[in-house]
Amino acid sequence: MDELERRLRSFLEKAGSIERRWRSGFSKPSEHIFDAWENCRLKVDRETSRKIGVLIYCGIDRGVAEPSHASLLASKLGLYDVRCLDISDACMGWFTAAEVATKFATADRPYCAIVSAEFPLEMPGKVYPPAYSIKDADDLLWKGAALTLGEAASVTIVDGLAPSPKVFRSNSRHADVCFVPLVRPDRFVDSARLLPKLSDDCFVAHMPTMASATYRDAQAVLEGYIRENGRPDIILPHTISQSGPAHAAKHLLQEGVIRNCFEYFGNVATSSIPVGYEYFDCGTERNLHIAAWISAAGMSHCAFRLT
Repeated sequence: MDELERRLRSFLEKAGSIERRWRSGFSKPSEHIFDAWENCRLKVDRETSRKIGVLIYCGIDRGVAEPSHASLLASKLGLYDVRCLDISDACMGWFTAAEVATKFATADRPYCAIVSAEFPLEMPGKVYPPAYSIKDADDLLWKGAALTLGEAASVTIVDGLAPSPKVFRSNSRHADVCFVPLVRPDRFVDSARLLPKLSDDCFVAHMPTMASATYRDAQAVLEGYIRENGRPDIILPHTISQSGPAHAAKHLLQEGVIRNCFEYFGNVATSSIPVGYEYFDCGTERNLHIAAWISAAGMSHCAFRLT
């Protein structure tokens, strides 16, 4: 137990964890989504709201298999005549939703509402308590990432007709190192290294493999973005850790360019970019070159401009 505690403390310190945000009491994710929706609507005019033609839900956290979460939310929000769909793309979900929004945008209705809700600390759930039940050092390697998770809801209204330069790279060789199981995952999964961990029925991510598998590709994507678009003034990374993005970018960017809210919020997955944008008040610095940088389960990586 003492050795496990030492390893855990070392891991959290290296990741850069200081605080995390969890919902209090018995509040439901839907309540926080509605709060985020109201906060977002206060910042846009009525004409923009009327020109929303698409609602996309991109959160990893999910409650139903059918219908789409987006259609259920649209019904509650009074958006009865919009195109509704869900995106399942791990922590890349917000970026993928923004890309999809460009395909549905029209001159009359160019705007898309992207909704993310990440509330994994449900009891009982896929994170708590099973991911907190660490038996040995090997278990910590698979479950330690769950101990960095925070909770957040976000709503973003994006203009699907606005251009956004981007660089994307995918490498699925290690797609089985980060996993959130649903009902009977063994029906679809035949990974020899993953199957023994499925019995715990919780979120697992083999941290050493993920770190080594993502580092070079994430760095290459950022290099490619800088080469094509110049060096950003601000980069908002996916909040996978405090140290990871900083280390990968240390030879590419000046100090202070990366603004990472991980140490205060924890890993908020698909909400990372909108939460970081709001937390660092990037809306007041839109004359600057602001970019986002994401690495996600499934081993995909992207850097793109926020306009």
